[in-house]
Amino acid sequence: MIHQIGLFIHILGIFLIAGGNVGSFVAERQLWKNMAEPEGAKRILPMLLIFPPIIIVGALLMLLSGLIMLYSVDWGFAGQSWFAVKIVIFITLVLNGRLAIKRTLIEITARTLAGDYESVTGRLRRKLNRLHVIQYSLLLILLGVTVFRF
Repeated sequence: MIHQIGLFIHILGIFLIAGGNVGSFVAERQLWKNMAEPEGAKRILPMLLIFPPIIIVGALLMLLSGLIMLYSVDWGFAGQSWFAVKIVIFITLVLNGRLAIKRTLIEITARTLAGDYESVTGRLRRKLNRLHVIQYSLLLILLGVTVFRF
């Protein structure tokens, strides 16, 4: 029974992470579309800062539920190499999201409010796109490692 509860919480965490990433992506697209109109861009900015906490909650739920499921199988997977790779990728995902992406979103917000639209649409947009490519690639690798357990 405890394993099923852990699995349910794990899936809930996955949905929070996926939903937060999709929501962030949609909000960013709207920001770029509205950048020509300063007031429209400023109205979208608060939405950008809503999604990182949702993603962090999802990651914490996944971590907690992962520990619950490991406990339910007597820590059987803990010594396997695919599991160690999975944990390293998971930690990298959390750090990339928390340290790099959130800081970039905060900088985009500050510069947009200050009226510095050129740096937001140029350098910061490219940086954020690059960070998202890294994040989505890590998510796909994590999924592959989990499914194929190599």
